[in-house]
Amino acid sequence: MAAEQLLKTRDVATLLGVETGTVYDYWERGELPGFRLGGRKGGPLRFRESEIEAWLEERCRATVPFDNRSGPAALTRPGPGTRRATPHAASILRPVRE
Repeated sequence: MAAEQLLKTRDVATLLGVETGTVYDYWERGELPGFRLGGRKGGPLRFRESEIEAWLEERCRATVPFDNRSGPAALTRPGPGTRRATPHAASILRPVRE
């Protein structure tokens, strides 16, 4: 049985298109599967590639409503300073600043 690929925090950040701080935040809140090497505080974080892929797939299905006629349904929320709904994409991760 081959050992599964372990990812570092920066690898997960690159895979998800976010900053490493976002990866730490999600892991600390228990939302992102991962572990510390040696189980000790301050040890390096590692992530199983298969668990990250499953987590991402689950999040994609849970956050984007699907309309069978036209694909993902548009999400709406009130715009700033208005009582009208405006379309937006539900953002669950912080984007990388360039």
